Amino acid sequence: MGGTAGCGVQAAMAIDIREDRVKMGIVSREGNVLFSRRYPWETSSVAGFLDALVLDIEDFQRQAEGRWEYDRVGVSMGGWIDREAGMWLYTAKVHGFADPVPLRYLIERATGHPTFIDNDIHVSTLAENRFGIGQIYPNFTYYHIGRGIAVGVVSEGNLIRGAANYAGEYGGYLYDLGGQDGVCRLEEFASGRGMVRWARSLFEQYPHSVLRQADRVGALSPTKIFECAAENDSLATYIVHHVQRGIGLSVVNLLSFTNSEAIAFGGELAGLHGLLPVLTDFIEEHCAAPTRRSLNYIGSGRLDVHEEGMIGAAWLTWEGGGVPPCPGRTL
Repeated sequence: MGGTAGCGVQAAMAIDIREDRVKMGIVSREGNVLFSRRYPWETSSVAGFLDALVLDIEDFQRQAEGRWEYDRVGVSMGGWIDREAGMWLYTAKVHGFADPVPLRYLIERATGHPTFIDNDIHVSTLAENRFGIGQIYPNFTYYHIGRGIAVGVVSEGNLIRGAANYAGEYGGYLYDLGGQDGVCRLEEFASGRGMVRWARSLFEQYPHSVLRQADRVGALSPTKIFECAAENDSLATYIVHHVQRGIGLSVVNLLSFTNSEAIAFGGELAGLHGLLPVLTDFIEEHCAAPTRRSLNYIGSGRLDVHEEGMIGAAWLTWEGGGVPPCPGRTL
């Protein structure tokens, strides 16, 4: 069950930092989330984030104390991560981020346990590889749609990381919206944040859109945009058309490169109303015949989108970076 034979360890502590929240959990080596808590992600400054994270860790450990044994911590972190050095190199989500942060060292000091850290989408892909779609297909693509857009590619059971552990930042895929919007990054209009921002920028052109009314009462969201498109709101329909087409084109181009056996969609927005059937039809229509014949699965990931980050973070402690000897390295 635990980290190394004879240690009597039952689980790992997992910290998943993404979207707009921090989730901490106790996860068994079999990939079961035994206990979890959710905290807000402080993004006003790097110092504010780190101070809040330490307090959250203290609170979580108090609640978990005496209930489970663990000798290691896995961390899933949005942004650019040097997993070997344990450094958080860059993120656009925390205001004022400029210099690399020794996140592994800081979390080891806060928890008292060896810590393993990696990029959040890499971690979700590793979770799917170990406990989800990868158990059936050793060549698959994980496509994450949330506040941002990113992918993980697994070839013959191995995650493709790239030269600087930055492979998969697919939100930078270029798409031509036409007109004055022109060419832009996929994430700027097809991610959760992008859809909402783009809708607001178009309110003057669509003064009678229901989305404008929703925004006034704080109810504008990607889910609301897709719901209103289904009811033929003109602005929502325009946005959803480009979201579906933009993501569809990006998927077809990606599959042409990866030649995956499966593509698994994950993230909190992958289940938006009608999105997956449209993407499936787009793949069927536009993929080259050899690519399509190789593709045996198009659908959702096999893991709970709310737990996959914690499951993958815990698995890092056994799979990634090497396993420290019992009872753990000296800090």
